[in-house]
Amino acid sequence: MDPGDLQRAALLAAELEEARRRLAPDDPVSGTAANLMGEIHRGLGHFLEAKRQYETALGVVRRTEGDDTPGYATVLNNLGLLLLEFGAYQEAEPLLRRASVI
Repeated sequence: MDPGDLQRAALLAAELEEARRRLAPDDPVSGTAANLMGEIHRGLGHFLEAKRQYETALGVVRRTEGDDTPGYATVLNNLGLLLLEFGAYQEAEPLLRRASVI
């Protein structure tokens, strides 16, 4: 990734986090924003922050949509892929299997 792209992604993540903080904790948009922030941090190679954002997104989506919805499956899949990238195969497998059956 180009250094300029990395800088723009980091700025976008900061702006998105600030916007998410203004939302109610269980606003569905908050879950979408957390998932997007997970994607940005994953792209930047920030494993722990990406994982934290995906886990936040899972909680919000579970509370607002349920755990058998396409949105929930998307976040599960994203978290599972992140875990695969970092070698956490045993942790990733059940998430990816669950996402594939929703």
